[in-house]
Amino acid sequence: MQFTFALFTAAALLTPVYSHGTTHGITHMSRRETGHKLESCTTSQQAVVEAAIQRAASLSKAAADAAINGDASIFEEYFLTTDTASRQEVSARYKAIANEASNLSSGIMTYNCGNDITQSDCGGNGVLAYALSGNHKVVNCPEWYKIVPAIDDCGGTDQGLAMLHELSHIADVYSPPTQDFTYKYNNIVKLPKEQAILNADTYNLYAGAIDLGCQVGESKGVVLPDWMLAEIAKNNSK
Repeated sequence: MQFTFALFTAAALLTPVYSHGTTHGITHMSRRETGHKLESCTTSQQAVVEAAIQRAASLSKAAADAAINGDASIFEEYFLTTDTASRQEVSARYKAIANEASNLSSGIMTYNCGNDITQSDCGGNGVLAYALSGNHKVVNCPEWYKIVPAIDDCGGTDQGLAMLHELSHIADVYSPPTQDFTYKYNNIVKLPKEQAILNADTYNLYAGAIDLGCQVGESKGVVLPDWMLAEIAKNNSK
């Protein structure tokens, strides 16, 4: 199964966040009587995860509109181009994510709350969630529950943005799926446009910027500590 790494920075906690696809099995739990595709969840977790999925839908809808109709300079800041075809493609991906996240019971995705896994299953401290593209599944790690439901600082992440990020990795939501060429604002703004349009963290950061009305350059203040960069390098070398 393909490994997928996706790094986030939680602005409120300065907690590093990244995700990866794994080859270990996940025990399937019973789905809720409501038909929502949630598994391995407590009652309180169900509400938190559903809220994050709904936020991912709302963020994606707003970003889809902004990609076409919004400030071209903000779009260019993240995607390194303003050409019409790129703006349409980015918008289409956001629309697809919004459509999936808006249809909990009828969509293709299953959302695992993570009670049948441990932090070590996720790859270590700092890992919030991972996407299993072939299984149409997003799995939350224990530390996902430590980040805020909604950010209030440009350049950070929250539970809904993290969910959006993971959904961008699912090929059957929108193809080609995003990859993880690089993470954090200071790096994504240096990508060639061909990679920027396929970089998962770019979608995470742009959606957050649109949600907060961030101006050009406001997201660059969030940085990762050296130990986190070393952790990422170690995981990517496996």
